[in-house]
Order: sequence, then C-alpha cells, then structure tokens
Amino acid sequence: MSPSLTPEQLISLKYMFPLTDEEKSILKEFNGDLDTLSYVDQFYIELLTVPRLERRINFYLFKIQFNEQIEALIETSLFLSNASEELQSSQQFAKILKWIYTIGSLLNKETRLSDAAGFSLDSLPKIIETKTSKGNICFIDFLVSKIEKKESRDIILQ
Repeated sequence: MSPSLTPEQLISLKYMFPLTDEEKSILKEFNGDLDTLSYVDQFYIELLTVPRLERRINFYLFKIQFNEQIEALIETSLFLSNASEELQSSQQFAKILKWIYTIGSLLNKETRLSDAAGFSLDSLPKIIETKTSKGNICFIDFLVSKIEKKESRDIILQ
C-alpha cells in the first residue's frame, strides 16, 4: 500500500474491506486461477496478503491528517485564548455579572438560602435559558436592555 493515497481513498479502502470471517477464509483458500475471478475478488485476495492492513490504513490516515489536526487544535486554542482575554477585560461583561450577582442576592435575601449571595457559575447556563412569562425574551436579553436604558438615562442626566 502506498502512502501516496489520499485520505478519502484510505477511508474508502478501510470501509469497503470489512469482510466477514467466512468471506475472508473463502478468499484465502482459493487456489485456482485468479484470472477466473472478478476484479473485485482479485482485489480482495490481494488485500488479504497485506499484513495488518487495517492498522496500516489507520496509521497512514493518522500520518496524513496529523498536521491538519494540529493546525485545527492551534486555531481552536487561539480562539479560546482570545475569547478568554476579551471576557476578562470586558467592562460590559463585568457590569452584567454585577447585576446578576445583585439580583441573585436580592432573590435569596428572604429564603432559606439567605446566607447565599449572588449566583454560582453553574447557574449561568440556567440564567441564559430563563425566559419571560410570554417566552419571547430571555433573562439576559431583558437585563441587557434594562442596563442600556439605565446607562442612557444616566448619560442624559449628566
């Protein structure tokens, strides 16, 4: 098998070859003239002579796709790093978290969780999914619109 095969060819080869044990034994035991067989059967008989065929195919696939996968991982890690830096330096995000903290503290004020302040990071996905009673706006969108209104009023009053 030549390593010059494309990944698509290797994948095709890998998935068209899983013969049953019975089919493999029939092809291995064939002692007649190969020219009497169809091209497909001749091809399978030839492939059966390759030791550890599936392992080799997997190795070549790994080898061919390695650089591509490394580049994708680097791109993803750079994206995540940039997103993390943006979140850490975002004043708007900090403002929203402060409001959520304040609302969480107020909601917990007179409950059995009265000593609980704010919110936990585990609850953030739930806050995002929380919708108004009409179901057309989520809590975060509502909160952001209220913060924007308050800020625009504050700017006008200054």
